[in-house]
Amino acid sequence: MFTMVPEGRHVQDVFLNPDNGILTGPVHDKTFVDCSTIDPSTSIEVGKAVLRVSPTARFYDVPVSGGVTGAEAARLSCLAGTSEDDAYFRDCLQPLLAMMGRNIFCVGGPGQGLVAKLCNNYLSGTIAIATAEAMNIGMRHGIEPKLLSDIFNKSSSGSWQNGKSSYWMKWTAAEGPFQQTLM
Repeated sequence: MFTMVPEGRHVQDVFLNPDNGILTGPVHDKTFVDCSTIDPSTSIEVGKAVLRVSPTARFYDVPVSGGVTGAEAARLSCLAGTSEDDAYFRDCLQPLLAMMGRNIFCVGGPGQGLVAKLCNNYLSGTIAIATAEAMNIGMRHGIEPKLLSDIFNKSSSGSWQNGKSSYWMKWTAAEGPFQQTLM
């Protein structure tokens, strides 16, 4: 069973709710793959709860990266909190995850897929802020946004965020950088 919800409290509710959570039903020999981007401690807590209910059940944190565009094109990156030596994951889950994405990473143990995802989000956000500020400087000095974005992409500052130049095309030189990036 695959799950993906917005926050840790939602994962807790989906699995641990005493009235209708997943763990109130039969879980023996079942596999649970949570693709939510949440805090690692909540994921580890839920994984331990799954094992307490049934030692034959499996729980994996496998957050994904790539957004809606990556999901629609089956090009997500899957960051699994498990070892490359996990034969069950490799043989049973990796083929399923391959339908969702091209890049499947075994990051280590429980929660480490989430740590990798949070690190990725941190770096991605930092790059987005820096790109927004650089765009703002250039645009305030009269450089057309598309030209500046093309310069970045063909020079040393190319990035996924900059490659999404449609964001920059919505700007005018009078608008603020970070505020527009978040809209």
